[in-house]
Amino acid sequence: MHIPDPLGDFEIRPPAPSDAEAIWRMVDGTPDLDSNSPYAYLLLCSHFASTGLVAHAGDGLAGFVLGYVRPDDVSTAFVWQVAVAETARGQGLARRLLDQWFARCVRGSQVRFMEATVTPSNRASRALFTSFAKQRRVPLEEHVGFPRLLFPESLDHQDEIILRIGPVIPSRTVCQPEERS
Repeated sequence: MHIPDPLGDFEIRPPAPSDAEAIWRMVDGTPDLDSNSPYAYLLLCSHFASTGLVAHAGDGLAGFVLGYVRPDDVSTAFVWQVAVAETARGQGLARRLLDQWFARCVRGSQVRFMEATVTPSNRASRALFTSFAKQRRVPLEEHVGFPRLLFPESLDHQDEIILRIGPVIPSRTVCQPEERS
């Protein structure tokens, strides 16, 4: 299933298991993101493919957003990770992926909030989520979700701050063109 990209620069579609390795490699090469096991990305690209998107340019992965609807709160879509390849940065791809991802999560569901965890030093992610909330004129609240003391000491991990955006009124989701099968 191909999802039209409004600017036509990328092929945007739900992830497939065959995307997992490229996603893992992209995350592993992005200093601000925590790399998970290749198996975790296989699960996200298969079991949670309906709440993920990948963007391809040519033969390569240009970016992705992976997430899920929280099982304990079906009004909230949680962004697991979002990233854009260095060669595709500066083109608004992360925002287009996030807009389309949230519109997919909202469609036919109870989702009205978006959450993500972001470390204080990850300025790019903070700017992305802030612009998402500002465009929709909805609140963005933040609090420490996972304090650094919960992570193994050897990681020297920062606090993970939960960013909660919404409620987003469906007419403000900035929906993209309808999907084509």
